[in-house]
Amino acid sequence: MVRTLTNFGMGGRLLMLFGLVSVTGSLAQFQVAAIKPSTGAGSSSVSMRPRELIVKNTTLRFLIRMAYQVRDFQITGGPAWMNSDRYDITVKMDVDWIKESREKMLGQMLQALLKERFKLIVHRETKELPVYSLTVSKYGLRLSPSKGSCTHFEWGRYAIPPGKQPPDYCGAVEAGPNLRLNHTLDGVGMSLGGASGLTTVLSRELDRNVNDKTGLTGLFDIHLEWNREATARSMGPQGRVDPGKLPPSTDDESPSIFTAVEDQLGLKLDSYNGPVEILVVDRAGKPSEN
Repeated sequence: MVRTLTNFGMGGRLLMLFGLVSVTGSLAQFQVAAIKPSTGAGSSSVSMRPRELIVKNTTLRFLIRMAYQVRDFQITGGPAWMNSDRYDITVKMDVDWIKESREKMLGQMLQALLKERFKLIVHRETKELPVYSLTVSKYGLRLSPSKGSCTHFEWGRYAIPPGKQPPDYCGAVEAGPNLRLNHTLDGVGMSLGGASGLTTVLSRELDRNVNDKTGLTGLFDIHLEWNREATARSMGPQGRVDPGKLPPSTDDESPSIFTAVEDQLGLKLDSYNGPVEILVVDRAGKPSEN
């Protein structure tokens, strides 16, 4: 089984072998087989293989995001090189990934690695920053309650053993299908809030916290189409949305995510200042050569 994630973005001498580490709660034990400067280009990638974790072309900032489950705007401080120097890392594990605890295992292992090899020291603070609230539009809700069935696909793209059926999965798929509306969300059985809800998708797209203030409960089937260029223009010079490598829009009337959420879902995104947890990097050092 292989799980590969790509970040929705040097010469290679082996740096050091890392000894056995027991992760808090005995979820996993692992060895870092190698940390070396990356010769790759493009986005960071993560592969979760049986008893192995491989991270390619990664910055320290990307590792911190994964280790502490924060978004980019929540990280402050640290040296400039943590945003530019790139590494390839291989982790050899002594146990298999536990499906129900995979994110916790990954976070704990990476935190141990960063403290040991990058001498990372961080602390958390709370600051007042721009956030968004999600409310029901004055024009009325246009969401459909879930029909009670879920899509048959594997979010992690695991191989299904012969003779086995893929499990039912409630969640979302994002894609960039066309020129005018260059990003699409198809969600089956989605909540509005929570770790896998609509607010999580919106927060990732807008790179800000999105708080569910709709008062709605239950699961919904969601189809949403928007244009990332229009979204970036709507946010102005302070916006963080990057249209990325999606094709440019050929239609100036294509909706931003703000317009799409209101017109297509009957919901509304409003900006305000609110408390946001920040991860402050107090110290970080480059991994020493062997």
